[in-house]
This record gives sequence, structure tokens and C-alpha cells, in this order.
Amino acid sequence: MSFIHSLFCRHGADNRQRYFLINLAAAFAFALTALVFKQYPAIQILFLAVLASVLTFSGLRRLRDASKNNYWLLSSVLLFVLVGLLIIVSDSLSSVWLLIAPLLSSTILLTYPSTHTASSAAANYILGYSGPVDLTNFQKPGVQSRRRVEPVIEGEQLNNPAHSINHESTVVETGLVSPRQDNDLGTKCRTLLDSGLRQLENKLSISRPLLLGALLATVAILLTIIGLSTSSWLSHNDSQSSDSTSPNQSASIDNDQDQQIDQLLSFGQMDFQHQVTLPDNFDLASNQYQGLALLWQGDNSDQQQLWHIATASGDKSCQEIAFNNKKRFRTVSVSVDQYGDYTALFSPIDRSTLVKALAKAGSFELCGYRFSLKGSQATLGKHNYYQQFLN
Repeated sequence: MSFIHSLFCRHGADNRQRYFLINLAAAFAFALTALVFKQYPAIQILFLAVLASVLTFSGLRRLRDASKNNYWLLSSVLLFVLVGLLIIVSDSLSSVWLLIAPLLSSTILLTYPSTHTASSAAANYILGYSGPVDLTNFQKPGVQSRRRVEPVIEGEQLNNPAHSINHESTVVETGLVSPRQDNDLGTKCRTLLDSGLRQLENKLSISRPLLLGALLATVAILLTIIGLSTSSWLSHNDSQSSDSTSPNQSASIDNDQDQQIDQLLSFGQMDFQHQVTLPDNFDLASNQYQGLALLWQGDNSDQQQLWHIATASGDKSCQEIAFNNKKRFRTVSVSVDQYGDYTALFSPIDRSTLVKALAKAGSFELCGYRFSLKGSQATLGKHNYYQQFLN
């Protein structure tokens, strides 16, 4: 818990390494959160607020470590919040790459070296942090001070400690440490950036705060435009990819689905049995699935599938057989071949009652065709298979 406490500490100091790692970890953490909780924007907003707080405290500690009070250097936090909200609103994971912008903005604070680099206070940094929170548990054991112990012979030192102290003070006072600071890469980068901003100030005749505010606003507007453009471009590509299926491919898919439905509900490949011709020139037959079928010769049709119960589409006059005694039975499917031979299939559930209706009714109508049932009872009664349903 002490490490987490150090992340929210207001009075400590962070060196450059710790500050950079915190910014990098925050960017990766929010990207992962946006991926895992894509459907929960409330969780993303809550996590964004927590990460923004961590970045704010780390920025304040970095300013304190560099002995600066330029709070505009914390603008990277505002940029991080803006990019995070843009990712949440756009609902597009492709905009996660925009998190590079606040990372680049945070590098400005990395150009300032620590004011304690050349002093003994550097030994107080633990995991890049120096402050009131106790992190000694994370310090490696066995680390001892490298203070030189002078040998003593008969109560006298071989070397004069005063000379050693004077030598150390001379090193500090003569400025032997300053070349290290002068050669600091961050200082050089900041010098170049400062010269560039100074040139812009002279050309535009505006103050530094206004210039930095204008640059920040420009970057924010550009990020917004880029994020929205990327989101719309991806959605447009998705719609094009979904529409890219050719009509032939769509028709092929539909045909495959129809064939699967036909195999499921049309009892597969028909093997008609017990076929008998009734007086009005239509046939009654059964199949291997105990279903019944009516077959007759009719007009040619451009469509092979006139009606199918699976899709409930087609010729409405073929969806049921209607008897003159008001009895009706729904068909499973009605098809016609190239020679005009019609086949109407019925469910095995209606087998017994359908045979009785064909024997006792006077007529029926199906697919616009009307058939007389005069003499059908006698014909069915002579057939051993259908006789069992009439008794």
C-alpha cells in the first residue's frame, strides 16, 4: 500500500525515470481498459479520472524535483483526459494510438534535470521517489554507505581529513559538476525548444502563455478531427466490407440455406410408397418418414418452390389444403418440376385425419386447383395401407 500511497503523494519528488514510467504505464493501462470494458463507458470514465489524478500528482512531484513552478507543464494531463474522452466517445479502439500525443507532451518535463543530482540527497530516492512516504521495504538489502574510512596508526590518520573535506568542497566549488549538467541531453533539447518558441513569439508578437495556449488548442482540435475522421473511416470500411458480397454470392448463400431447410422439413430425398391414383386424376402416397404427399399434373411454373412452411413465403394458396367440410391442413411444402408435376407434402402428425378427410369429404382445393373426392373412399378402402386409417 505504501507504493500506491506514493503515487498520490503531493509533497514528495519524482525523478525523470519514475515520471516517464508512470506516464507510459497510464497510457497502456487506459488502452487495456478501453479494450476490456468497451461496452461500459462509465467504467472507462472512472478509470480515466483515477489515471489523470496519478499523472497530476506525479507531474507536481516532478516539478518539485526540478525546482520549477511552471504549472503549464502539466498540460499533458489535460491532453491525456481529452484523448481519453475522445476514445470513449468515438467508441473506436483504433483511436487508442492517439495516446501517443500526451506521452510526447509529457517529455517536456523530462528535459529538466533533478536539482538533487549532484547532492547527497540523491541517495534518498527509492524507486525514483523521494518524500514522506516510507518505501524502505522496496530498497535492496545490503546497501551501505560508500563513505571512505581512513586508516589510523597510533591515533593519527595517514591522510588529513581536513584535506579530504577541502578537496571535496573544492570539487563542488570549482564547478566540476556543472559540465555534467551542461551536457545534459534534456537541457539541450529544452534550449532548442525555447529558442524555437522565442522565434515564434517575435514573429507573431504575442506572449509566451498565449503562444502555448494556442499551440495546445491547435493540438486538441487536430486530435479531435483525426479521431473523428478515423472513426468514420473505419465505420465506412466496415459498411463497404459488409456490402461487398456480390449478388451471386448472396444468392448462393440463400440457395444453400433453402437447401438445408428443404432437407430438414421436406423429409430429404423422397421415396414414395403406397402410391394410389384417386378418381379425379391425382395421387396419394406416403414416404419413408410416415408423411403423406399429394401429386398431380398441373401448369408449368417458373418457380420450383411454391410454398415452404420454414420461410412462410410463397404462393398463399398453397399453404393449406381446404376441404368443403371446412377442414384444413397446413402443408409442409409445395413444389413443381419442369414438367408441371406438383408435389404437396404433409406432416406425419396429420396422416390419419388427412386420410379420413380425403375419404369422407366431397372435394378440396389446393394451389388454385379444385379436386373432386367422389369415389375416393372406395378406392382408399381397397388399399391395405390406407384402410387402417378409415376404421
